[in-house]
Amino acid sequence: MNPSSTIRMILRSVLRARARTATTLIGCTIGAAVVVFFLTAQAAMDRASRQAGDEVVLQVGERDRF
Repeated sequence: MNPSSTIRMILRSVLRARARTATTLIGCTIGAAVVVFFLTAQAAMDRASRQAGDEVVLQVGERDRF
């Protein structure tokens, strides 16, 4: 098999199975969106915890002072 006939065969099978191709593409897109969502959420949580850690103020009081 030469490369051009292989490419033609692949394109023909993809075009004949449009529903399967569309389903696969939609599934991959949704999967990528879920991964990006969780990575973004993790980065936001890391950033928020880092900022909160920088703003910690320790208050010390004396017992029975008042």
